[in-house]
Amino acid sequence: MMKKIIALIAALLIILSFAACGENGTSNNTTEAPSTTSYIREIKANVAAVSGVTGFGVSKIKTDRDYAYTVSYHDDVQQVKDLIKNGKADFAAMNLADAVDLYNEGAGIKVISVNNLASMYVMAKGVEISKITDLKKHTIYMLENDAVTDLFVRTTLKDNGIDFESLDIKAMADTNEIASTVAEKDSYVLMLSGVDAANLPADEGRKVYIDMTMGWINQKESLPVHTVVVARTDYINSNPEIIDEFRMFNEVSVNFIAGNAEMASLHLAGEGAFDNAEIAYKYLTEFSSLGYAEKEKMKTVISESIEACVEDGLPADDFFYID
Repeated sequence: MMKKIIALIAALLIILSFAACGENGTSNNTTEAPSTTSYIREIKANVAAVSGVTGFGVSKIKTDRDYAYTVSYHDDVQQVKDLIKNGKADFAAMNLADAVDLYNEGAGIKVISVNNLASMYVMAKGVEISKITDLKKHTIYMLENDAVTDLFVRTTLKDNGIDFESLDIKAMADTNEIASTVAEKDSYVLMLSGVDAANLPADEGRKVYIDMTMGWINQKESLPVHTVVVARTDYINSNPEIIDEFRMFNEVSVNFIAGNAEMASLHLAGEGAFDNAEIAYKYLTEFSSLGYAEKEKMKTVISESIEACVEDGLPADDFFYID
């Protein structure tokens, strides 16, 4: 138990190390009062986000900065891409692979910040998993993941001498199916992202044995980027001051959620991100990978992870907005 606590604290410190008060000098633990007392901007900026963990980082902008930003959530990333392409969204939160695809499609976008890291946890009941190669010995229950998370897992396994295809993987439709499948089992092994792990019903015999995010950080001395925020290039050129403002609010939003579990769990549950605040609290205290980076730090961590987590390779320097 103590090792788990130490690992969780270490993970939080490392993830937040690049999220602590950046060049804009914002606090990483506070957020201002709701915007109903603030002025209403004549032309609000539109922010589109993919629902789920991809949109967590901009969720406080939705509730606290609605005087200047309209944030909408969409289940299909293609909807978000289309909003950017047709000029109906000025900013968008999506995973790194989708951002690269959008850039390669000639959409005219730049990445302005990182909001979240890739995550995957190996959990087990009735068996000991002391190292990642122990996965070869067991049937593993998991869900289908987005492209970035899938490549993150495959790269992590490859770095440890394991071919993903060689593992005995049982793919489930959702966490309800996993919970039903393992409910009567005395032993089982799961491999799930942080949000999915938090949504599992409690099982006193189940333990977290491997945090792949921490494994990546320790092995590669870099951060596995999952979620980025992009902005249209023409919007950046016309509104550089709003880009700076948005990044400041984005950093406050991410840091508030990552650093204030009790209040943030109520916030995320209220926004429909989780079924209830208890699950949200479990995610934030045990499985969160939220973290913020911008400018040169953003470029560095994206460049370090993009070759492993994106199949199309590193885009040109104009993929990043640094100023």
